[in-house]
Amino acid sequence: PVVLSTGFIIDRESALDDNGELRFLTCPFSRERLLPQVYPVNMLRRQAVEWRLKQLETCLRLGNIFVDAKCWGDAERVFFRAEEFLDIVSDGKYVELARQLASLERRSPHMSPARAVQNYRRLVAVASGDDRNRLLIDAAEEGLREAASILSSVEAGADGNISEGGSGEAKISDAKSWLSMYPWLSAQDNQPHWTGMKIPWSRQLLRAAKLENDESEARRWIRTVFRLYGPTEAANFLAEEGLDENDPVIRDDTDVDTSGWTWRGTNAVPVWINEKKGQLRIDGSFAQLEYESDMSPRPDSDWMVEVAFKPELLHDADYRNSIFSQHGHGTGWEIRTDSTGVWIVFTASQGEHNEFRVEPPAEIRSNSWTHCLLLFENATSTLSCYVDGTASGIKKINGSFVPDTESLPRLGQNPSWLDRYFVGEVAFPRVIHSLPCDPADFPDFASDLAGNRFADL
Repeated sequence: PVVLSTGFIIDRESALDDNGELRFLTCPFSRERLLPQVYPVNMLRRQAVEWRLKQLETCLRLGNIFVDAKCWGDAERVFFRAEEFLDIVSDGKYVELARQLASLERRSPHMSPARAVQNYRRLVAVASGDDRNRLLIDAAEEGLREAASILSSVEAGADGNISEGGSGEAKISDAKSWLSMYPWLSAQDNQPHWTGMKIPWSRQLLRAAKLENDESEARRWIRTVFRLYGPTEAANFLAEEGLDENDPVIRDDTDVDTSGWTWRGTNAVPVWINEKKGQLRIDGSFAQLEYESDMSPRPDSDWMVEVAFKPELLHDADYRNSIFSQHGHGTGWEIRTDSTGVWIVFTASQGEHNEFRVEPPAEIRSNSWTHCLLLFENATSTLSCYVDGTASGIKKINGSFVPDTESLPRLGQNPSWLDRYFVGEVAFPRVIHSLPCDPADFPDFASDLAGNRFADL
């Protein structure tokens, strides 16, 4: 709950949009004009938490009764209500109730792969430490096992033909529900175990694409598997697929050109972890990368920005974690972060700083990769933001872009405020003054790109 400037109390989601801005200009109760700020009411929040806790406990009691009695329709209604409560909280005290709900739902004949995947995501969001790591391992192992089993069943009965609307198509949909966890698992920080599972997961995604005759997806996963294998295994894989390293399917047109970057700091040259990926560790407090020319959006042109980042530490204030920036005093653009999300600056001429937060699918964590993609469509003045391949925010830009003409773009530090810097690893930093695809295909492009980037990392 939050208090409006007129004194009335409503819930935060009703008051603010996804960018943290008020949804209305006048108070819905008094019709007075509102100030842009709202104020949290901590006492009411505690009461709301206690109320939700009681409601969840009631749902679980009813759910057990209905499941024991095999009253599946009533059980499903209770499950739906409990899931609504869990989806609007992210407090660790709910983890045991979320676990009980997931266990109860698995007893229902209506249990689906999509629901199982959602349960894993919900549990991981509120768990911590060893418990969280165990859940991630369980999700990776069950998802791979179930998807492989379903695809084997489809292959055994399909004879190479998946009819539209048939049982084969339904099974493929179930397999893809499990396999949809791939980018989510790749973005988590349980990497030692997950790294060893990327190849079998990628091969199941390739298998599903072939069964659907989806040539684009098949090419994507062929490239991914090829990059993940060592030299001998990669050569054997290409022979299995009837390809060679010079085949267009294997060549990658999304490599990063690092030739324009200059190292600014104690070392004469950047120490690349992988120069082809533009991957390096950076501590912006004493060393940064500066690009040789302006990267700002050009007049009447489209624009794309990409960067992946893995923080080692985060400053408390979001504005101090500058990752990729050409942002000055009332000018320019920037990508920065804090634990709650990714922050975008895109300054426009009609009095708008356009500083807003986009919420990622998962919390920003230390030593965990996050992928960010911005796509600006000039014709509609629309900035689309994708985090980890998921649409996370769309911003209508009023007026033309206002560039920072006094500084060059930097990686790891704001070029105007030197105390705003990033500590950690970055990868794939690039700006392109065009769009990679038709705007209608942005979601697919963003999802494919993030999946490939996570596979590479």
